[in-house]
Amino acid sequence: MVSHRFRNSIISSKAFPGSDCGSDHVPVICESRVKLKRLNQSKRNFKLQIHLLKEDTDIKQKYRIKVQNRFEALGETTKTEALWEQMKSSILASAVEVLPKIQMKKKKKWMTDDILLLMEQRRLKKSNPLEYKSIDKEIRIKCSEAKEKWLNEQCLDIENKLSVNTKYVHRRIDEITGKSRCTSSGCIKSKSGTILMEKNDILNRWSEYIREHFDDNRAPKPNIKKNIEEPSIMKDEVRQAIKSMKTNKATGPDGISIEMIQCLDELGVDIMTKLINKIYDTGELPEDLTKS
Repeated sequence: MVSHRFRNSIISSKAFPGSDCGSDHVPVICESRVKLKRLNQSKRNFKLQIHLLKEDTDIKQKYRIKVQNRFEALGETTKTEALWEQMKSSILASAVEVLPKIQMKKKKKWMTDDILLLMEQRRLKKSNPLEYKSIDKEIRIKCSEAKEKWLNEQCLDIENKLSVNTKYVHRRIDEITGKSRCTSSGCIKSKSGTILMEKNDILNRWSEYIREHFDDNRAPKPNIKKNIEEPSIMKDEVRQAIKSMKTNKATGPDGISIEMIQCLDELGVDIMTKLINKIYDTGELPEDLTKS
């Protein structure tokens, strides 16, 4: 009566053999408790063409105007976390609105542009199951054909070079099959360079290595004093810090890259100076800045 999957959800059950229900079957009443799984759809992560903020003056100007308009529309706040959220939302929303997204790239060498186009069409048809399945089936067929064609071309190339360059042939076979050769012996050596064979010696060497590299000898974390009379951080200091930061680096959990701040010029200096002084005065650090 109850499938094996939901059998554990039955709390109690009772049969009524003497009931008059007009059937030769015995009615059974049961109480069950089913907890349905909640499916959380992951957000689609996309990358923006950040380099255009330096290469394209029109995009840079549009981005700066968008950030300025958003930031001016926001009200004043006395809390550090709220000020940081205002700054982050203004910068990210403007970047998403102005900057074009990076186009989908081939993950496999045998993939064609037609397959990538079909994948994008399939993504847009998630709300229509019939069309989604139809496009998905077509993608699978084209992937199989493209992969077979690419492998045949690689095999033909290997056959042509077999009698000419055997080193090239072996390297191509390893690349196609995905085999990698490990050149390291995997032995644990002591400080003097001798190979350790005993288990206790290897464990002691690992303990010694970890202790040398990860032992924390720093002083205790200092307490930040609040509401003290000290000079504020100047714009020149913030400007120099922003200018000296390296570009083309991965973003942190907040999603803001250094290029998004550098291309704002004086507007970025003003925003960052305001935020840094707020942190300096209150001693409160936004939650995003505590993560790495």
